[in-house]
Amino acid sequence: MISIIVAMDQSGLIGSDNSKNGIPWSNKEDLQHFKETTVGQTILMGRTTYEKIGKPLPNRKTIVLSSMTMDDPRVEVCHNLEELLEKYKASKDTLYICGGSSVYKQAMEYADELIIS
Repeated sequence: MISIIVAMDQSGLIGSDNSKNGIPWSNKEDLQHFKETTVGQTILMGRTTYEKIGKPLPNRKTIVLSSMTMDDPRVEVCHNLEELLEKYKASKDTLYICGGSSVYKQAMEYADELIIS
């Protein structure tokens, strides 16, 4: 199963280069919802999103989509998004797509569920 989980403002803004973690706002309830939904699950994010966060999120398997090699043994690197999405589409396990915008766009046609806040 493929789930896209995203927080956005009224104009569709999902991120900002001007914030510490890439999130352009601070919303405790939204962060708690994200955590409760994804803890114990597998999450996928793009390299830029991962670098903005700066580390894998605790208690989640983190997959980073990147065409480059990454020297971070704490994450799995995916070079072929379509192959990964097909694998999870046929699986009982859920893959949570966590951004950024390019990854969301590429994964949209595979999504079984959109979780938007």
